[in-house]
Amino acid sequence: MRRKGPRRDNVDPKEVVLNAYRNGELVTIIYKDRNGTRTSRMIEPLEIVTNPYSGVRWIKSFCHLRQEERTFLLERVVDAIPADIELSVISKESL
Repeated sequence: MRRKGPRRDNVDPKEVVLNAYRNGELVTIIYKDRNGTRTSRMIEPLEIVTNPYSGVRWIKSFCHLRQEERTFLLERVVDAIPADIELSVISKESL
């Protein structure tokens, strides 16, 4: 997936998610599942859990796409945008 719009160089999506968790904020993520399929989801991070043996981190969140709690692997978040950033969307119909 290629980014359109302004570049945010040196922004680690994992840090964006962790900052949202620390600040109790919503965040929009691009998540790659185990099959490589990417989806966009707005989540509210509720808890970060780290496996003490492997160091793998999970994000327990409320997923606004599914309207229920879901758990995501932090390493599979390929992009993240704080939900407080105002975005303009152009629909196909308006082109």
